[in-house]
Amino acid sequence: MSTITDPTSDAALEAAARRERHRAEFMLAAFGTDVHGKPIEGFVSKTSLPSNSQILTPEDYDHYIFILRHWDTGHDKLDMMNFRRHHGRKGYRIASRYKVLEANVPAEGEEPKFQLLGLHKKQHESNDQGKWLVHLCTTDMFDAICDAHESVGHGRIKKTHNAVKDKYGNITEVIVTTFLSTCPQCATKSETLRARKEETKLSTPGFRECFQVS
Repeated sequence: MSTITDPTSDAALEAAARRERHRAEFMLAAFGTDVHGKPIEGFVSKTSLPSNSQILTPEDYDHYIFILRHWDTGHDKLDMMNFRRHHGRKGYRIASRYKVLEANVPAEGEEPKFQLLGLHKKQHESNDQGKWLVHLCTTDMFDAICDAHESVGHGRIKKTHNAVKDKYGNITEVIVTTFLSTCPQCATKSETLRARKEETKLSTPGFRECFQVS
């Protein structure tokens, strides 16, 4: 029988605070930003991301959604042709690689939310039709990776990346590696394992004698 945790309990509040601290550390290490995606002045992220990695800032993400929503209709005073001309080659590139879906059924008075999907094809397979995978902006990546990481029992890099890559198309192994390097539970587990290894080594018969001077 499962138990329901009171979200206002001390344990739940501490867990939530710990998760937010981890979020801040991850965002800084991975992207050099705060939790809202705002760059931290003078800070260079430890993660080396290629220019074609499809990593989207919140501003990039909203811009892609805007273009895709109006690509076939135009917007405001621009008809479809002039809208496309206005956004040029970048607009055509976005329209050829991505599509947008409405992610919710908004209640009365609410704005709809949209989800960005990117087309992924296997290299060197000309007959591959590709697969549409969800793309996230940087500020949404933490929760997706965290949920996957916890679902595999705080497994290592490959195990965690495998848990996200079939759904999310732009969470790279490099980003997952950065996430694990900032995970406090994994750090505690690693320290415990190192301590146990040292204890085992010290208690091994003959180990101490190796360092004794006759």
